[in-house]
Amino acid sequence: MPSILSSKNQTNETYIYKQHKLYAKLLSGEYYLLKNNSFVLANDEINEILDILPEGIDLKIMQKSFNVENPIELLPYLRNTIGDFDFSHLSTKTNFDKPIMSNLSLDFAFPKILDCQIDINPSALYPSRDIDPKNNGIQVLSLSGAQHKLQVSITNNVIAENYGDFILKPDNEEYSNLAVNEHLNMSFMREFGFEVPFNALVCDSHFGEFHYVVKRFDIDENGNKMPQITLNALTKSKRKEIGNIEDIAFFLRDRLDNAEKIKFIKYIYANALLHNNDLHKKNISFVFKDNKLQLSPVYDILNIYPIRKLENTQCLLLINNKQNNIKIDDFDSISQNLGIDFTQARESLNQILDIYLNKYPEYIKKLSDILKKHPTKSTEIAISFKDFRNKLLDSYDKCQKIAEK
Repeated sequence: MPSILSSKNQTNETYIYKQHKLYAKLLSGEYYLLKNNSFVLANDEINEILDILPEGIDLKIMQKSFNVENPIELLPYLRNTIGDFDFSHLSTKTNFDKPIMSNLSLDFAFPKILDCQIDINPSALYPSRDIDPKNNGIQVLSLSGAQHKLQVSITNNVIAENYGDFILKPDNEEYSNLAVNEHLNMSFMREFGFEVPFNALVCDSHFGEFHYVVKRFDIDENGNKMPQITLNALTKSKRKEIGNIEDIAFFLRDRLDNAEKIKFIKYIYANALLHNNDLHKKNISFVFKDNKLQLSPVYDILNIYPIRKLENTQCLLLINNKQNNIKIDDFDSISQNLGIDFTQARESLNQILDIYLNKYPEYIKKLSDILKKHPTKSTEIAISFKDFRNKLLDSYDKCQKIAEK
């Protein structure tokens, strides 16, 4: 049982709703699913709930604000979380929040820089661990993931902090160019043929930095919340960063149809080419469509190679017992474990490689358009941006040499 379930202080029942219907409850550190009008102990099913909890500084802020030690005690306070879950101390909840919907025109481009006013308190963009959301007029930080993020809506070209249908990731003071990095690599995933939610940059005129915004794919055009589940929850894993793709492929063998198996193997290779070694099991999700399990639209795609202080390996989850020097032949066993012919998989992976080799340099070149549109007076920022661009080219050269071997 995950240690996070152990909570001496949790005496109130927390009721869990899915699609606005009572689904489960938590009581004294135990997880119960509602089956045939009775609650049945099901602690091994808790991962789908645990993956919703905030992490990093957002978790620290929430724990301090609501005076709780165990993260799971935060569930009743979360609002507009990822996916279709709601939480309450009430067993008959009827008033469910509806996300605030934006009216932004969603035209895909790279680079896409929004001409919007940012109506957000600086203390929300760059919070300290001592800030109290309840008493400082900022939202309850309810989104999963280690990076600080806010829920926002974009209405009449104004970005406002509320429980909306967009996520804003503020400029990161520790890791430079993170917003541009994610916008570039998320956009490039569309070249591979993956479904990518609308995403863009917005220049903060006050701080002179870029923030990243992305449309939530778990909220439909009518504001309805849609179910999704992470690979981490699906595999009931305790450690999101531990594992190998061969074992994951075997797990997915009887859960995906052939088209999704090919898509999965392409997805893993595409992320390796992009040096996304932040592709842990919480950053791979699935949705249910037409009664089938399918890969969700992509999210959290970063090229880690240019980011100082972080390992610049190609992947986090092992591929053929490696994290670097990833080749198409390394997917032979993965294909077998998925139950697909490697000849078919090789053809699809070669297509991914061709797209990467032919088009990724074009995206890197387009980075110059960002500074042209928003020139900076800071020499330090300009140098940092140039270094970022050169590091991306280095990552490309590295993959090109691996492909040529």
